[in-house]
Amino acid sequence: MPVLDFVAWPPSPGAAVSAVGCAVAAGGMVGSFLNVVAHRVPRGETVVGGRSRCPACGSTIRPWNNVPVVSWLLLRGRCRDCGAPISARYPLVEAGCGVLSGILAAAEIAAGGSGDAALAAWGGHSALALVVVAWSLLAERGHVVSRTAVGTAAALATLAAATVPALAPLPACCRCHGWAASPPWTGCLLASITGCGAGRLAAAPVGGPAQAACCVVGAALGWQAACLAAVAAWAGRSARMSAAARSLATVAAIVGWQPLTWAWNAVCRFLLS
Repeated sequence: MPVLDFVAWPPSPGAAVSAVGCAVAAGGMVGSFLNVVAHRVPRGETVVGGRSRCPACGSTIRPWNNVPVVSWLLLRGRCRDCGAPISARYPLVEAGCGVLSGILAAAEIAAGGSGDAALAAWGGHSALALVVVAWSLLAERGHVVSRTAVGTAAALATLAAATVPALAPLPACCRCHGWAASPPWTGCLLASITGCGAGRLAAAPVGGPAQAACCVVGAALGWQAACLAAVAAWAGRSARMSAAARSLATVAAIVGWQPLTWAWNAVCRFLLS
């Protein structure tokens, strides 16, 4: 069976559960890497090479002690070598990324996605969400994501939206509603640029990593999602949440992508009828 077939999702509950389980495991592994990013980047260390080490004693963490969530539980939250406590932040980030990835996979299943198109949609949207998570973790540690990083992420999101049909953003206007079956790259490019600008403007009063997240969400999903992300950031600001939490709140727009798509299509059908 080809590797990509794990998202073919035949009408079998067992297959659906297996697909979501794979997505959760993949998200947990990415979450483990994001913990490394959040620890090393603010210190100016590389994230490409080097084994993970205990911050207290410096001992190398063995591969079997580095399994997301499970290892922390088996070790009871302590280093195997020196017994120093390991912050619960690490398994929480791993579990959170796993759950987030699983939710996005389940959303594709519920929407009837299948095959490579569903894999591309799940992979692209999961990557988008996990980038926002990474920025939130860095913001929590006082690290400012550079404009170059934000611009690169937005450019990649725009490129993916314009070249991968499964990652096409919502149309910029209802008159473009008919492109759903075969989105033209020019229309996708316009929708991405519009979305990026809308995210930047809508989240301008919030600023910080939340504004950057809204820009990238808009570039990937369209201005509709950018506005939803900005609303989430605004709500976080009103609740006096930290800059990191406001940035993380924008993930709601990615999780709500399928309902947002349904709502937008319903509005377009109503206006064009």
